[in-house]
Amino acid sequence: MKKYISILLLSVCYPVTIDGYAYLENQTDHSGVKVLFTRTAPSSLLDSTTTATNGSYSMELEEGIYDVAYSKDAFYNGALTSQAFYSNTTLANIALLLHLTLVNIPADISTIQGAIDISLVN
Repeated sequence: MKKYISILLLSVCYPVTIDGYAYLENQTDHSGVKVLFTRTAPSSLLDSTTTATNGSYSMELEEGIYDVAYSKDAFYNGALTSQAFYSNTTLANIALLLHLTLVNIPADISTIQGAIDISLVN
């Protein structure tokens, strides 16, 4: 008589803390940068947070492989791909560069000084 043993393997994902800083070029207030975590393995999962005034963020996620996207209006997006999060991790600082807008003189603004003045406000 043969005996069979069944083994059930469960996939358990433990929480890990991911933190870092995302800065905005030429700004003193770095708040509001959206940090989107997209898990690609072992299964798909989405979660996000935003930065504080000093640019810091912290997020508790399930273990896995993630793509990380940084975004804020008027700034170029940033991204990290295939980041393995199996323990608490501090990501390298990232800076989002200001998305410049071209101004035509005199079609948009009548003088060069006017364009300079507008650029200092934005």
